[in-house]
This record gives sequence, structure tokens and C-alpha cells, in this order.
Amino acid sequence: MGIEPALKLGMKKQFYFSMVAFVCLAFQSYAFGAAAVSNGKPNICSITINSNDEIELFKKHIGEKNANFIELTELPEDETDTIETQAVADEAQFLGRACRQKISCDVLLISGHFGGSFFGSSGLNLSMEELEKKSCDSACSGVLQKPKEVYLFGCNTLAGKSRDHRTPEQYRAVLLQDGFSADQAEQIVAFRYSPLGDSYADRMRRVFRGASRIYGFDSVGPSGKTVKPLLTSYFKSINPQQYYSLKGLNDLNSGFNELFGKALKGTALTQSTGAKEFNGDQMPVCYLNNPKVSLTQKANWVASSLRSEKSFQFLPAINEWLSQVTASGHEWEDKEFEPLEKIMGDKRLKASLHHIIEKRDTSMLSVQLKILTFMNFFGWLPKEEYSQKIVSYLLGPLDRDFSIDQKDFICSYAQSNSLKVSIDEKTIPAARWKDEEFVEAMSCLALYNEGFFFKALKEFQEFAKNDSRMSGAYNLLFRNIAIPESGSGRLYKELKLNDASKILSEFQNQILCETEEHRPLIPVKNLNTGLIEDTQYLANIGCYVRLDAPMILDLINRAMKKPDSLGSPVAETLERNIDNNNPVFADPQVQLALVDFSFVVTPGGDVAIKSLDKSSRISAEVINNIRTKVINNEQLNISFDALKKYFEILKRTRSASEYCSVLSKAVVNRIKEDNVMVVQITAQNYFSNCAESGNLAERKSVTMGLFNYLLADFDNRLPLFEASDFPNLEITKNMVQFKETVSSVKELYTILLFARQSSPRYSFETILKMYKDRKKLNTDVKLAVSKDRYTASGILRMVDLNDDTINTELRKNIVPDDGQNFLFDALLFQAPEKAASICLEFVEKNLASDECLKYSGGSDFYGLIKKNLKEKKFSSFGLTQTLMYFHLGLGMSDLEKVQKIKALATEFKNPEIKDFIANRL
Repeated sequence: MGIEPALKLGMKKQFYFSMVAFVCLAFQSYAFGAAAVSNGKPNICSITINSNDEIELFKKHIGEKNANFIELTELPEDETDTIETQAVADEAQFLGRACRQKISCDVLLISGHFGGSFFGSSGLNLSMEELEKKSCDSACSGVLQKPKEVYLFGCNTLAGKSRDHRTPEQYRAVLLQDGFSADQAEQIVAFRYSPLGDSYADRMRRVFRGASRIYGFDSVGPSGKTVKPLLTSYFKSINPQQYYSLKGLNDLNSGFNELFGKALKGTALTQSTGAKEFNGDQMPVCYLNNPKVSLTQKANWVASSLRSEKSFQFLPAINEWLSQVTASGHEWEDKEFEPLEKIMGDKRLKASLHHIIEKRDTSMLSVQLKILTFMNFFGWLPKEEYSQKIVSYLLGPLDRDFSIDQKDFICSYAQSNSLKVSIDEKTIPAARWKDEEFVEAMSCLALYNEGFFFKALKEFQEFAKNDSRMSGAYNLLFRNIAIPESGSGRLYKELKLNDASKILSEFQNQILCETEEHRPLIPVKNLNTGLIEDTQYLANIGCYVRLDAPMILDLINRAMKKPDSLGSPVAETLERNIDNNNPVFADPQVQLALVDFSFVVTPGGDVAIKSLDKSSRISAEVINNIRTKVINNEQLNISFDALKKYFEILKRTRSASEYCSVLSKAVVNRIKEDNVMVVQITAQNYFSNCAESGNLAERKSVTMGLFNYLLADFDNRLPLFEASDFPNLEITKNMVQFKETVSSVKELYTILLFARQSSPRYSFETILKMYKDRKKLNTDVKLAVSKDRYTASGILRMVDLNDDTINTELRKNIVPDDGQNFLFDALLFQAPEKAASICLEFVEKNLASDECLKYSGGSDFYGLIKKNLKEKKFSSFGLTQTLMYFHLGLGMSDLEKVQKIKALATEFKNPEIKDFIANRL
């Protein structure tokens, strides 16, 4: 058996929201984003991985009106999730999400089975290692270090290193009686009896080092249903609202909770306190994952620790770190690896570890696999022995049905360690080929082995293809096995396929096309011209036919004649052929045709990029074709990625002056074709690379061409540039340098917008001097207020004209405008000293924007509310709206605003204030 690593705009920005939508969002943030709320209530956080019985009891007895209950596994996704997925298993992302959203917890409750990781019916998983890593991150302190109380509902969550009084077999039997599956029980036993690492009690104390009280179990913990009456008894013995108030929690000391201990008497409950004396930097996992510590320093620490008496204590963290470094593909430098070389000669440590992995032990299986990985890194096992042990230990006995837990364990281990294993089909009993969980486990683990693959193919044809459940398992297996070129002969013989005369059968399609892994291509003499424009046929031949140059040129020619119907199917066919390593795509004639294709059919650009990336050298003919197409092509359907790729090629292969000349001509021609985004990309490349070009006439031509292009369809084009945050197109800089003038409000607004990204930065006064008739500026802006509101408001938000006649004009023109209130925001900008009174005036009319929240929560706004109440100027609706803006506005603290509103109710007795307090506070 062998083993190897796995292969692996809106048109205008909106400044105004309807008050109903805004209020809903605001109150959602009060209820959900508790980290940002100072509402006098504690934040009780939960991580529910198995039973939710515990957290539901907390909600019932404390009352949801008395605390903010935050389920951390249900936080909304954010933009960082897809990035973090690369480093953290999907099921553990919720913890990173909670840290990024700055959740702050006063109490934390974790519920799940525990065996080194919290796991359970939710499918989520939270490992001890992940908790330790996150405890190193200051962004996570609100979740992990701020809680005063931490409840860890799971077996062994606070277990020490002293052995349980039962043998591993007896302990496993107790777990099985308590409802755990056999594989869950084995995982828990393995970690409970492991000789490696610190105790869970010590590790949890360091993770939750700010907690006054940590509750957990040092042996079997009660299930959710079992603990329910015990927790109910506890809550009846205390005043939950008082105990779980902010004051009650802040007053907690580290003393033993006698009432909790009494309620859970008879269980393995134990209580600890956070290791406040412990610095996070002292934790091995923090040190090894600290980006400020060099790899050489870490290697020296590893070598020192493994030679110490605490080698077994530190080994899990070290093994995890070494696995991460290996998975990252890091190539060790001599000075980095030198400290680790000394460990290779440590016969004492080698012998101790070899003793642990001598025979497969289900009570320590997870530990044994970790040790095998560790010993393999240091070369302490012959390759053949390592491979044999990994396979036999992972699979275990094959004479019994596989469980879902066993399959999940195998897949999790194989994926996290990037393992694919060559398995001898003769060692697999007949029953396992009909075992869904076993076949799915093989999809995670199996490396291509001719005997194994074709035995699976035979079983699928004879038995599984008519069984939807087993068919799905085998499809998963085939999708995840890459077939080398050496396997092509037998593969196509078994599939009875030696030409491209027909559309593939469902079975042939499953094996060849429904996969992301490599399939060998076969040469054929001809394609079926009668089927060549059939989309299913096109999809098929891309999977298995080694297309030659004439075939590719014919397909491209057909697609360019019928781009709407054949463009995308042909592009997909060619891309699949490239992915299956067809060398003909490095042929210059093929690449020439693909460049033509990319300018007509958008998906063709991706094919062209892949083709060009296959070539170590791109021919002059292809480069010249790219140059001609970039400058002159009139029908421009090219993808942005392909266009950028072509710019890179031209920049790499042409002199600076020639490249700039190409780009300047391209900008001018793109302007004629009116593709705003392509104009922007082309212009951005020009100004990024040619801003200091000595050809002033060329630069002026591009600058003024762009400027006039934007103005020609101002309302539609400018917002598209604004949506991409105005890349640095040097328009302002060049127009100042060329001493150009502007004569309209739109022209001025355009200059001001591009000035945001200009380098050097220009003062507004410098830009205003460009206005042809400065004396007319105020008049022109005032006129634009009523005729060109978008442009006028944009200028007013940027430039303080300090003209009362303009402010008067603004007030007259503020009306509802499809949910956008640009002029109102401009009015606030022009008269900030009057902002509170302006906001109050327009809040009553339901015409204010969310900009008012900057001014509506302070003493000025509150004073105006009192004045209007005394003078009885409020309508019923206006008063409710005004109170809402005051309550949500910036200025006073939330508590102070609540007190102020209650004071208004006492002084004025208005029913609207009373209703607001009852319904909103």
C-alpha cells in the first residue's frame, strides 16, 4: 500500500431610508448585536452543538426580557467567512465570526459531547485546539475571557490527568448505556485516557482565564434531558434575575457555588476558576502561531520542549503546528530545520511513542493517529510501516458495518491531514462494497489503484447503479479519484468507448464528466459532424476526447458564427479539455484563434487565459494579435479577467512607450464603443503605467477624452465610476496641469469626485479656481438645486459655499425622492451649527435622512424637544418620530436618553411619550 498527499449599484448612492425600515434595522441591532448595546442587561452567550435543553432552561428561568441571549452558532455570515474557510473547518467558523463581530459575553454556555472536540447532532464541531488558538487572539477576548461564568456541558470538559476509576472498556460501556454511539464513545475514551497533553481542566482554565467560575465534568456528564430537572432545581433555589444581573455577575468570586453543586449532586460536576495569573503568550499554541516569532525560534522551542520532561505534555500542540507547516507547503531552510534534526536522534522519545502505536487500541485511536503523523515527520517509521498502520488504524476491522460516525471520523482525519491512501481491493470483504458509509469513506480516503478502482466500477454496474442510495455513494467515490494516463486503456475498454460517434450514456457520463478530478483523454480520428452543434455532445467530448488543432479551430469558427447558441457550450468544452491536460492548447495557431474567440464570446476569455498560461513562451504572432484586438476591436464582449491578462502580456513584451501608445489608442476606441467598465479598466491601466509619460499630447488626449465621455451621459456613467470608488485616473491632476477650465456644475462635480483619489491632493480652492466664471458659481449651484439635484447636492456636500440664499433654496426643494434625500444631507453640511433644529424641522415632516442621527441624540436636540412640547407644536406622528430619532441618535449614553424620555413623560403627560416608553423602551 502507498500513500501520498491529496491532489488537490445601484446608479446613485442612497442616503435616505424609510423610517420604518431604519427603525426595524436599528432595533434588530439592539436585540442581536448585543456587543454594541449598553442596555443594562447581561449578554448570555451559548454555543449549542448538541442539546439545546440547557440554554432553553436559562431563557425560561432568567427571562428573555432580563438578558440578551446570543446563540453564537447562528450569527449571520460576513465577508471574511470564505477566507477563513481555507484555514478553519466550516463547522468551526462561527467562533471566528463571533470574534470579528466583537460579541462580548457575561456568561458563556457550551453544550455538546466532548472528546477533545465538542461535537453532536448539529453537525458542528469545536475543538480544544481551536478554542486555544482563538484564546490567543485579542479580538476573541469578549467571547472567551470576559465571561464571569462558563458552563461546559459535556463529558470530561474539566477532567484532570488522574485516571478514571474505571478501565477504558468499563468507561466505554457507561457511555454506550448513556446513549452514545460506539464511535462517539471511542473518541471520548481516547482523549480521556490519553498520555499526551495537559489535562482538559488546565487547558480550559487557560482558555477562559478571566472567568470567576467554570463549571464542567471530570467524567461522564449528564445528557441534556438528564440535566433538565437538575438545572430546574438549581434555578428554583436562587433568584435568577438577581444572580444573572450585571451587578450580580460582577460581584461573583471564585468560591464554590454550593447551590449549583447541590442541585447536580450525583453527577461528575466539578468547578474551577480561570487562570488569571496566566499570560496567553505562555501557551504553546499561542507561541507557535504567533506571526511575530520566526520559524527558527519556534523550531528551537520545539526542540527544547521535546527534550524536556514535559515532552508528552507539549506534543499535541507541536504536532498540530508541524502539520500546519507541512500542509502549507513550506520548504525548510537549513537553519530553520537544524534544531529539529537533533530530535531525530532522540531514542528515548522515539521508543516511548513507538510503544503507544505498537498495536491498534480503540481506546486511544485518535491519539495513535496523531503520533503516527508526528513520527512520520521525523522519519521514525519506515514508509511502508507508516502506510500500513495508517490504513489499518483508520479503517479498523472490516467485518462489521460502517457507521456514519466512523465514516465522518475517517473523512475528517483524511481531509485535515491531506491524505489519500492506496487500498488493496482484495482486503475488502464483499459486504463492504454494498455498505454506503464504507463507500463514502473511501471517497475521502482512496487514491487511484487499478484493482480497487475497477472493482468499484464493477460493483457499481452490477449492484449499485439501480440503488439510488448506493449510486450516490459510488458517484461520490468516482468524482474524488483522479485517473492517471496509465489507466486510460483499461478505463475506455471497460466503458466500451473508442470513438466520438455518439452522445455518452448516463453511466459513461458519470465516470468521465461528473468529476472535478483528472480524466485521461483519448485521441479520435473524427468528431460527429451531425452532432457537433448539440450542446450535450459538446459537453461530452470535452471530458474525454483529445481534441486536435483542426477540431478546435472548427469548434471556434462555429461558435463565432453562432455566439449566442454555441459560444458558451464551446467555451466549456475547450476549458474542460485544457483542464484534462491537452497539450495542443500551447499551439500558437490554437492560441491565435482563442484570442479572436475571447473578444466575441465572454467565456472564451477564460479559455484563452488558461491556454496562454500553459505556454512558457507566447509567440510574436499571438502577441501582435492581442495588440491589434486591444486597440481596434469593435465588438468587445471580452471578460475583464481576459482583458487584464492581455494588458499584462503587452506590458511584459513591449517597451514602455509602445505599451502606453497601445493603451492610449485603446482608451479612445473603447470610448467610441461606450462600454463604461471596459473604458474604466483600460484607462486605469493607462494612468497606472503611463502617468509620467513624456508624451503630453497623448496624455491630454486620454484625459480630455475620458472627461468628455463622462459628461456626455453624466447621470448614467458617473455613478458607475463612483460605485468602484473612483480608481486613480489622474483626471484632476492632468486638468490642473493642462490649465483646463470647467464651465458647469456637472463639470465641477466630476473634477471634485476624481480629486478624492488624486495624487498629489489638491485643495478645493485650487479646483474651484478652474471654474470659468467664479462669480456665477453660487448662482449656478442655486439653479442646479431645483433642476439637477444629484449634482448640486454632491457639490454642496463637498464644498462650503456659505450662502444663505442657497440654504433657502435647499429648504424649498427638500421633498420625498424615491427614498433618496440628497439635498437634506447637503443642507446639514452647509449649516452644521443649525443641524439640530434643521433635523427637528424635517423629522416632523418625515423628510429627514439618517444623517440626522449624528445630531439627534444630544442636548441641543433634547432642548428643542422640550421647547416644542411647551409650545405644543408637535403633531402626534411628529412627536413619535422625534422621540425615535432622539433615542437612536448620537450624543448622550443610551441610559441617559432613556432617563430623559421618562422625565419628559413626567413633565408633559403626553400619551405619545407614554406609549413610546411602553413599546420601545
